[in-house]
Amino acid sequence: YCRGTPDIAAISGDVVSNGYYTNFDMMPSASGGTSLSSPMSMGMWTRIQAAAPLVSGNPAGLGFADETIYKVGAAQYGYTSGPNNGAFFDITTGSNAQKHAATGWDETSGMGVFDVAKFIANPLADNNSSAEPTDAQTQATVPNQPTGCPLFTTYQGNATDPVTSANDPTLDIVQGQLTTSTDGKSLIASLYGPGLAPGSDTQSPAGGTGGTDYFLFWTTLDNSGNPTTYYARAHVDSQGDAPTYSDGQVSLDTFTDTNTTLQGSFSNGVLTITVPLIDVGNPASGTELLYPQGATWAENNAALVPFSIDTGGSQNDFTVGMTCAAALPEAVPEAPLTPLLALVGLAGLLGFGVVRRRRSLGLRPAAEH
Repeated sequence: YCRGTPDIAAISGDVVSNGYYTNFDMMPSASGGTSLSSPMSMGMWTRIQAAAPLVSGNPAGLGFADETIYKVGAAQYGYTSGPNNGAFFDITTGSNAQKHAATGWDETSGMGVFDVAKFIANPLADNNSSAEPTDAQTQATVPNQPTGCPLFTTYQGNATDPVTSANDPTLDIVQGQLTTSTDGKSLIASLYGPGLAPGSDTQSPAGGTGGTDYFLFWTTLDNSGNPTTYYARAHVDSQGDAPTYSDGQVSLDTFTDTNTTLQGSFSNGVLTITVPLIDVGNPASGTELLYPQGATWAENNAALVPFSIDTGGSQNDFTVGMTCAAALPEAVPEAPLTPLLALVGLAGLLGFGVVRRRRSLGLRPAAEH
């Protein structure tokens, strides 16, 4: 048999109408393209490799992917003699505008999409009917994140405006903090950036027709280990006027405000919001608030789809009852390679992948079946 490209395919979606539903920086997003289908296929191939036979008691994998892929596929589609257990899901309809999918190998979808369990069981591949890894390792224990102040410190100068690709200082976060109020009844949430201020259309295109949002998120666990993610938010309209402050909880793409009349302020680069504990699950003193993350968003398009402009976290957890200084100016390194990060960040936010020639797997997004 001979090798052609693409070798295999994987569903990717077209981002706009049938992308994968993902969560990006606490924001619902449709993702798709080669940058999604490629790592997903590599994950499937890694699972296949993990179930490969041991050689002299040691894991050896299957060697170069193409040799096994074409050996299994050629037998499945009758190009050579051999077992056919349906190790590939054959893509037979659809096109990439130049080539059309068809039965068997084609220039749109290659051999098709891995059916991982069947590929592992195929005698020409792993020949492992159990599909279990042959050299299973004990899962490493993930250490607890430390508690401390500040919650996080991050780069300055990487709040990329999706219109100009320049840094937007009004949305540039470099530090996040929580502290307990003196009466023990509230959390004081704060974000700091040298130019952090209510964003507007006149200050930057990122102000957008839908305004800007500034968030601090954190997560608590109930007695059964079930998580709930809460937030403190400042919203600024498109003219940079009349900031409003709220708290609530988020689940997937649903933000549910609890209190929309909180006390808050922007002053000298510090955003401060007072959050009553009763609004956010009423955590007792000593409760850990996990995985804190700051984020700024801007809705700068007619569809009012929010773009994540800057994020920070998570480095330290917070324990209710702790007293920390508010987020304050300190030496923060500037972000390296800002122009490159701006380009890559915009591609990620839009859900577009950078298309590359896949020499090892020749991957192309799948057409419809």
